[in-house]
Amino acid sequence: MLVQSNRLEVIQNAFPKEGLFAEKDWLLSPDAFSIDKKFLTELEQLGHRLFVFQRACNQLYQLSVKGKQPAWVARYLDAGKPVELIEFSRRKEIRDDLPRVIRPDLILTDEGYIIAEIDSVPGGIGLTGWLNQTYSGFDRGVVGGENGMLDGFESVLPKGGDVVISQEAATYRPEMAWIAARLNQRHAVAGVGYPGSIRNSESAGESSSRHQSSRISKRKCGSRFSGCSRCENSGDETWATNISSNYKK
Repeated sequence: MLVQSNRLEVIQNAFPKEGLFAEKDWLLSPDAFSIDKKFLTELEQLGHRLFVFQRACNQLYQLSVKGKQPAWVARYLDAGKPVELIEFSRRKEIRDDLPRVIRPDLILTDEGYIIAEIDSVPGGIGLTGWLNQTYSGFDRGVVGGENGMLDGFESVLPKGGDVVISQEAATYRPEMAWIAARLNQRHAVAGVGYPGSIRNSESAGESSSRHQSSRISKRKCGSRFSGCSRCENSGDETWATNISSNYKK
């Protein structure tokens, strides 16, 4: 068993040189954060409960839009959003879709915990995955085990895909690069893919045909997990740019 000073050295040496959150520094602990079994049981049940809650909220919004629930619900949730985004979210083929990631912000108190926010931005998955892998090296009781976060993220994109990072979420870019590299490495070892990394997108001035060709070539190389740094250059460029400019007004 490593003594605490040696553990800190191991953790520091394992830290990715690119970091995990952009422009963030960390205070390190030689031990993983300890929780009791009762809290662990509640955490393991929380995901399903929040999924049911979000599904109910989405249904309430849709019923409000149709006039079957109070109109203020939809009016409140649509406030400040551009018309294009509202219309897009109400499309029949996607209106019942729910986020594949549910990330509650929990605050521990003397009486238990409270949920300050429920988010669907996957920030923290790479950081937690790295923490699990690192601390599992000397603590076999880490919740989720060594690969829990990687397995969970891969289940969202079982066939691989692009990891698109908006400018607003640029803080999470290093950890998303870490996840992509680990998953590509996993499949390279298994013989079903090749190592890859987060990639930069085409510049906005280049033609859409070249952009499409670049995406196809990237897929052909066998890299299952890749991504770009600007949401304006993924998918419908004009639509995304319009949405961005509308938000700035």
